[in-house]
Amino acid sequence: MIPNLLAASVVLGTMGWMKVPLDIMTITVAAISVGMAVDNTIHYIHRFKLEFRKTSNYEVSMKNSHNTIGRAMFYTSTTIIIGFLGFCYFKL
Repeated sequence: MIPNLLAASVVLGTMGWMKVPLDIMTITVAAISVGMAVDNTIHYIHRFKLEFRKTSNYEVSMKNSHNTIGRAMFYTSTTIIIGFLGFCYFKL
């Protein structure tokens, strides 16, 4: 749960540091960041459990999880962040 809250804190902290006002669109960005964090956590834990069943070794399971789902999580999150970044600056 702490890493998920960290994601929202980083997003809101960066927006505050950049003097972006809070409105309906910027709060939506914060909600999306929490949703991404929860989604990535579920995917990673599921993959780790599958790898651990195969290897019964925590370190190998972690490395295998990073090498498979880790890259996908990084690229998916980066794409979503770039796509929704514009919502911070547009007025409706």
